Amino acid sequence: MRVYKFPFDKIKKEKARIILYGMSDMGRQYLAQCMSEDNISVLFAVDANSTLPIVKMHDIQVYYPGILAGLKEDEFDYIVIAIKNDTDAQYIKDSIIKMGIVEEKIIRSIRYYDDRKCLYSHELNRWYKPSFSYFGEDLVVSGLFQSMNIEKPSYLDVGCNHPYEGNNTALLYLKGSNGVNIDANLNCIQLMNEERPDDVNICVGVCGKGECEKDFFLLSDYEGLNSFDENYIKNYIDTFQIKRDEVRTIKVRCLSLKDIVDTYCNGVFPDYFDLDVEGLDDEVIASYDFTCNGPKIICVESHSGEVCEQMISQGYVRYFSTVHNVIYVKRNLIDSVLAM
Repeated sequence: MRVYKFPFDKIKKEKARIILYGMSDMGRQYLAQCMSEDNISVLFAVDANSTLPIVKMHDIQVYYPGILAGLKEDEFDYIVIAIKNDTDAQYIKDSIIKMGIVEEKIIRSIRYYDDRKCLYSHELNRWYKPSFSYFGEDLVVSGLFQSMNIEKPSYLDVGCNHPYEGNNTALLYLKGSNGVNIDANLNCIQLMNEERPDDVNICVGVCGKGECEKDFFLLSDYEGLNSFDENYIKNYIDTFQIKRDEVRTIKVRCLSLKDIVDTYCNGVFPDYFDLDVEGLDDEVIASYDFTCNGPKIICVESHSGEVCEQMISQGYVRYFSTVHNVIYVKRNLIDSVLAM
């Protein structure tokens, strides 16, 4: 993930009212940077992604782009396009102009802090409420631990993928927490070692049974769509009709969740468990007994009824859900959570 600079030098008006177009990693970085600026207020954001307009990011509502057609000239000062691809950005700019918005009010200027793939911790501490999860799961989890008076919760992130982008434990790491990150993709673990050296980062797969070696299917070097489930990979490509690099198959050593906890967490489950293993989440959850040795909070990429039933039967409450994930909290801690 590159570090994008908001084009402050293009904002010529005092107390400018801004609309952000695009809420991918670039738009989220822009939004976070704007939050610390007294001379700029973000009115709202727009994005064509059908899942985003139902959420808020940093307390800013995200709408569909069609809302721009009804704007009056005196209701805003600038629309800042946060789109990486030049062709897409030009198409969006042309579309906005066709809505009757003058070109002088449209800004697109891409600049980087540098060419690194990740952000360093100290560079993010000045940002207002940084969120790295795709749907704000990290803000929810951080708030839950705060309500429990746990300042630096430990964590086990299985299927961690990228150190920051879309990562549900990055915010805890930046706040001083440490934990164990597991991923079958060596590229991701190498990146983790570089960017989150205070964590324990292990390249191993997770399975429902004991130690074994399994085929791991790679769609890309870093993108979090790789899986041990061949049907998951095929269905993804067929459903979305997208072009990917040729699927590579590698052999990866796999451990059960219990083996991972015993080996890398000294036999004690950390405070927080985040699970995202692309198609095998239900199998991993079903393989473990959380009643005797379980985390305080679990975030799992599954809306399965079987997973929900298991969590409830093992002493957890379904607390929060997003487009992809469900967050469970231990029942004996729910009173402190509800009091927040």
